[in-house]
Amino acid sequence: DIMEYKGNNVCWQNTYDGSWQTTKTTVSNPSSWHNYRIWMTKINSTDVDIHYYIDGVWKAKHTAKNFVNKPMWLILNLQMEGSSGSPGPTSATLKFRNIYVGRSRNY
Repeated sequence: DIMEYKGNNVCWQNTYDGSWQTTKTTVSNPSSWHNYRIWMTKINSTDVDIHYYIDGVWKAKHTAKNFVNKPMWLILNLQMEGSSGSPGPTSATLKFRNIYVGRSRNY
């Protein structure tokens, strides 16, 4: 998850590769426009480092095992919570703009 909010101003950046890695970042005014980005770097023949950014500021690095040469899905959604036990908001709006997916030649 590049970003996941659960009804407050804490952004969860999550990586799952059989177990969870989570970094929580407090974001001022989460209902305003923000830029969320990851940068994945291959570190060996099977693993990648995933760097998480909010508004151009580096927030976290997770290492994902067995990510190289695996399919990757880009999912853009608004999760209204559930799995953590919190009911989440009763209504919300999610807007996306300027989505970019790129790849370096030497990956």
